[in-house]
Amino acid sequence: MSGISKILRLLSLLGFCCLFGLNVEALPIKPNTVVVQHHLAKTALSKKAAHLKVSMTKAQVLKLLGSATWGDSDKGVPLTLAWRNGNCNPVVVTFDKNMKVNGWDEGRVECKDSTYTNVPDVEYSCEDPHNLGICTLFMKKREK
Repeated sequence: MSGISKILRLLSLLGFCCLFGLNVEALPIKPNTVVVQHHLAKTALSKKAAHLKVSMTKAQVLKLLGSATWGDSDKGVPLTLAWRNGNCNPVVVTFDKNMKVNGWDEGRVECKDSTYTNVPDVEYSCEDPHNLGICTLFMKKREK
């Protein structure tokens, strides 16, 4: 499991509400359903991420959120980009094989008093030359 996949798994366990653009508050509640608490956006980046929409292009996302901090390309999720979000969990956006947004986390579930440290490994850093194609507008698979 990749570093970003681990972050997505952790965030899903924490109950982040925006994966696949779903607004949990609008979903019908069935017996034995866990209701996710709504968390207010506390960072400027999380407030920008609130404007994400399903099917946005990679170019639109980069224009909205700026340069990503981490990136990963995997068979299961063709592209995942993540942004450092101060004291809160990273903003994470996933793309389908057509490079259209199919899910995201606005980075507002977990905020701490100090810098948030549960972030992807350095090998996924967009500063790594091997990841430039993943993190920038033009997609290129990471060389292993």
